[in-house]
Amino acid sequence: GHSASELMSRTRGWLAAVILALSARDRVGRETAGYPESELFALLAEDVLDELDAETRSALGGVAFLPDFTLDEAARQAGAGAASAVSELFRHGALIEQIGAHRMRFHPLLQAFLRERVPPARARELRQRAALHLREVGRVEDAVALLIESASEPERASVVLDCADALWGGGRWVTLGKLLSGLAVRAGEDPWLDFWRARLALTSDFASAARGFERASRAFVERHDARGVARCIIGRIQ
Repeated sequence: GHSASELMSRTRGWLAAVILALSARDRVGRETAGYPESELFALLAEDVLDELDAETRSALGGVAFLPDFTLDEAARQAGAGAASAVSELFRHGALIEQIGAHRMRFHPLLQAFLRERVPPARARELRQRAALHLREVGRVEDAVALLIESASEPERASVVLDCADALWGGGRWVTLGKLLSGLAVRAGEDPWLDFWRARLALTSDFASAARGFERASRAFVERHDARGVARCIIGRIQ
């Protein structure tokens, strides 16, 4: 395999030019008609990025699960080699954008390309690691968005409930409402979903909120969940 530096030197940064071409589809030519941008990028990038040595590919794939990052965060997410791999690509203008004094991000097409080539089990591990870091630095919404990208409905519900208190406490009520609205209402679901729907409804539909608190409270009683019952009582009198 080749190092990132060698690879970018060999290709003279043409990969960055691919994005410019894809941004002006009318100038790409009839050969591209009918192909989504992501597929076109994959076709053009496969031969280049797949020539990277396995360690560099793995490092870049790990970093791709962060929405943006510093070099220190890249190393924490994907190992010591990640920082040098990112630095080399950035120096060659290879689809990494600087968004602050020390922060950068992959172009969305490159990010998707790298993520798709990570084995599923490894991808779950990297996704969880990135989300944990995002929560630790207060970026709860980014953490939730990352975790629910490819999650099943029960997994999405679990993620939302895990982060609901942090979102509510941070004043991110609209975000919490959008997340809850994306979940189907199901019989026998976790009563905390009813609780949070009711709490959000307090601002617009008191009667609906009261019914929600009542349903949640009954379910909490059946589950011997004293904390849940107490929070429903508090919610009803607020």
